[in-house]
Amino acid sequence: MMKYDLGVGQQENWLVAETAFDIRYQGKCEAIFCLGNGYLGQRSCTEERYINRTPGLFVNGTFNKFQDNEVTELPNLPDTTQLELYLNGERFSMDTGLVRDYIRVLDLHSGEMSRNLHWTSPKGESYALRFRRFVSMDQEHIIGLRVEITTLDAGAQIEMESAINGRVTNSGAQHFAEGDKRMFDGSILQMNLSTIESKVDCCIHTGHHYFVDGMPVETKNFPVIDRRYMSVKNRFSVEIGQTLRIDKIISIHSSRDLKYADGSSASLREDALQDIQQAMSLGYDKLFENSKSVWQKMWDVMDIRVESTNAFDQLMIRFA
Repeated sequence: MMKYDLGVGQQENWLVAETAFDIRYQGKCEAIFCLGNGYLGQRSCTEERYINRTPGLFVNGTFNKFQDNEVTELPNLPDTTQLELYLNGERFSMDTGLVRDYIRVLDLHSGEMSRNLHWTSPKGESYALRFRRFVSMDQEHIIGLRVEITTLDAGAQIEMESAINGRVTNSGAQHFAEGDKRMFDGSILQMNLSTIESKVDCCIHTGHHYFVDGMPVETKNFPVIDRRYMSVKNRFSVEIGQTLRIDKIISIHSSRDLKYADGSSASLREDALQDIQQAMSLGYDKLFENSKSVWQKMWDVMDIRVESTNAFDQLMIRFA
């Protein structure tokens, strides 16, 4: 588990942290920990689902009107963060079992959000879990997500289901007509949609890599395709003390991208597929390092320093 220094050293006044999870305040924290790069913005909902969990993925320049008597708004794109875990048959959820050492941190300097905790399942089996996520400042279409599960007192059968979930709305308004869904290379999911009134096309991809103790795992995904929903399922055997790592790389493209400003978006799907394949070849670590490097260059220019008797003021101006 990663330990965070919340007050001294290089991380001083750069970290926004939550030290306890409360299901009643999901909406507030999804907004506070949101990630974005100017092209797209994403609410920071948890990977696993809870009541009142509200995923949000919005792309700059997209728009739609649900019906004639409503206003135009940014349409909520499908949820790409959803990733359910089953550990020895028990669904991971922070409202069951016992949660210890919980912390969720947004690092303003690197642009990465992480969530760390120990979870004891209702069966009494313990695991260390770490979730990481960033929206790339280097490649505007790319989102990276990583989950690490370490078995602490017993081996485990770990099952996962990673989804593109198009069953999302803008407070009840569904802006997208469902398009086709495909799978490439046994790992990459593609979902295509179009806004109902404005006819903005969107192409969404997710790809997956798996590792045990840092070594790649060759395995076959089981695809699930349903109405406004697609996912891959997989199962892994992990021995006591081992760490399973799941890397999920996401790409988001729309016909409103500047590349298609002349109205010719016929190659949108091919362009988007090439983009996710390139991102998959780079992997989470390289994609994040490239994004972090851009953030650091930006902070060198835009960081505002304040002198105050309350160090919290420095953090808040950076957050703003």
